[in-house]
Amino acid sequence: PVINNTASTAYSADRWETLRSGYATNITTSRQTGTGQFPYCARIARNSGDTSTSSFAFGQPFESINSYKFVGQYVTLGFWARKGANYSPASSILQAIVRHGTGTDQSFRGGFSNGTDAINNNITLTTSWQYFSVSSSAVIPSNATQLGILFQWFPSGTAGAADYVEITGVQLEIGTGSSPYEFINYSEELSLCQRYYAVIKDGVGNLPAMYRFNYGGEDNRYICDLTLPVPPRISNGINFTQIAPANLIHKPMVRWDGYSNIGAASLGGTHTQYTLWVYPNVNDGASFYAIYLYGVGIYYNGEL
Repeated sequence: PVINNTASTAYSADRWETLRSGYATNITTSRQTGTGQFPYCARIARNSGDTSTSSFAFGQPFESINSYKFVGQYVTLGFWARKGANYSPASSILQAIVRHGTGTDQSFRGGFSNGTDAINNNITLTTSWQYFSVSSSAVIPSNATQLGILFQWFPSGTAGAADYVEITGVQLEIGTGSSPYEFINYSEELSLCQRYYAVIKDGVGNLPAMYRFNYGGEDNRYICDLTLPVPPRISNGINFTQIAPANLIHKPMVRWDGYSNIGAASLGGTHTQYTLWVYPNVNDGASFYAIYLYGVGIYYNGEL
């Protein structure tokens, strides 16, 4: 997700957080062409015309269960990166960070408990792809329960049209040297990503259809059931993104309408079934209509 200090969240890249204190709307995270064996990369851009010098960060906090193997070990972070032509930080510096802490499954947004950097190196970027490898000078301590990777930079001046960083091929491994990138098969990668941010409905299409049920005081409640592709690790409900101020729902042959309430509830705890509901602004009384959502992206949010 893209996150600012008011905790507003929007989807950006699978399993990665893009963070900027108070200025999330001035960030664009996108998929671009990568290099070599990596067909794609993440581009984290400072939007043209932005004047804030608030820092950027692009990171992935590991689940604690995936962090324990690093305890008592030296670690090495390897990755490919390059800058845009108008990358603004002084001396073209990007900070490459590996951070550990004593909490469980925490996010960089809230900070790691007792967060300490095992690696914090300044990398000098050019406009050409380069491979970087940085290692810790000490082992990960025995009380560490979580690790995470973080790339951070500090912009200056007014952003130009190509004020961005591109990163790909990121790998954290045990030891003081880097090794070839370890690929996993697509189906495994997809299932891991879907545990965090599963797209249920995207963009401005007219699905899912929602139907009103005539019972009790719920005559104006439209509901439908949703199914996630894989069981989520934690149950945080449904997030609604890209919601426009008008034309949210459409009753075919009747009207466009706004809403008074929209939400979701899980069916079966952390399993795959959810119910989504909408209360339109205008009560339909006893009449029956199906409604369609427009301009609304619906995502399951299982992010740490």
